[in-house]
Amino acid sequence: MSLKARYTLRKIDVIVMKESQDPKGIFSFDVSYTSLDNTENIPEDHQTGELIKLEQYANINIEGFKDQGVDYMFTLDNDVVESQSNIQEFNPIFRQLFKCYIAGEWGDAFECIQRCLECWEDDGPTKAIQFYLSAFQYQQPNQWNGYRNIEDDLNKIYRSRIRAQQLDEQSQEDSKNQKNEHVSHG
Repeated sequence: MSLKARYTLRKIDVIVMKESQDPKGIFSFDVSYTSLDNTENIPEDHQTGELIKLEQYANINIEGFKDQGVDYMFTLDNDVVESQSNIQEFNPIFRQLFKCYIAGEWGDAFECIQRCLECWEDDGPTKAIQFYLSAFQYQQPNQWNGYRNIEDDLNKIYRSRIRAQQLDEQSQEDSKNQKNEHVSHG
């Protein structure tokens, strides 16, 4: 993968699975939907996937670049560049969160999560890390090695969340029954 393409990706997790015990990174290509609303430089007959050069590159002939892969699109194409224009301020905050997460500094990660969600409240990878860390009450497990086993961990978290939800529902039902008994005896 080219350096330009790598720069646009965000590492969002490191996992192992039953199929492979070698830790694998998971990456995201982020799109800022607010920047996609800017359509002033897009011709009316534009088709998704067609190159629209950024104004500063309008005079560059791209035919020579096409034989060298898609690297040029991460520099020249308005769609690709603009889709990530508002993400650059968010990325350093997320990188700090990710660093804390991988290093097992989960208390510090909590603060980073809050900062990330202030910048981008609907960021799925931040919410996924938040969900995972909250299942452990932001305390790194003893066996933490900077990655997680996606099958084991997710099953444990899912079961604990379902059990907590069942206990909460039972508690609400018990409270409701107690109120009804009190009203009927009163």
